[in-house]
Amino acid sequence: MRAGNVGNVPGFGLGLTIAKKIVNIHKGQLSVKSIKDHGTAVSIGLPTLPLTN
Repeated sequence: MRAGNVGNVPGFGLGLTIAKKIVNIHKGQLSVKSIKDHGTAVSIGLPTLPLTN
């Protein structure tokens, strides 16, 4: 179900769900903070690989 404020923007609203699945597969973290009438911040953290020679 999409939010009521999307107007005529096309899409299915699956982007964040897909992003979360990808981040989880890579053992990362995805966080969302939303404040009504101010917007939403999405942060993604992924682990780094050790450098090899």
